[in-house]
Amino acid sequence: AATGAAIGAVGGPVGMAIGGVAGAATGAVAGAAGDAAGEAAEDSFSSYDSDFRTHYETYGTASGYDYDQYTPVYRYGYNLATDPTYRERDWADVEGDARRRWEERNPGTWDRFKDSVRYAWDKARGAI
Repeated sequence: AATGAAIGAVGGPVGMAIGGVAGAATGAVAGAAGDAAGEAAEDSFSSYDSDFRTHYETYGTASGYDYDQYTPVYRYGYNLATDPTYRERDWADVEGDARRRWEERNPGTWDRFKDSVRYAWDKARGAI
């Protein structure tokens, strides 16, 4: 995460946020590389790529970030939806905690990304 944030620092605070999220997501994926469950989860996340890409093209292109930089936002929503702690709960019950956790690593950016996090949450839960 620190490496991603350092790389993202070139883009200012939001660049650091995206970089940090990307670094954390990359680290999480790398840490689970040998784990069959981690590989299955990655395959499942990848199955949503077309949906997430379409959503990004409709709503995210004006952000100034490319799709690869935005992917950690969708991954966060997907991970929330598949986490046993959250997957059986309604978004209204989850959003406060999701925001708090997001803001711990990406201060001041929740409002910019929350709709895409929510979209991924809904997609992964089959609510859309």
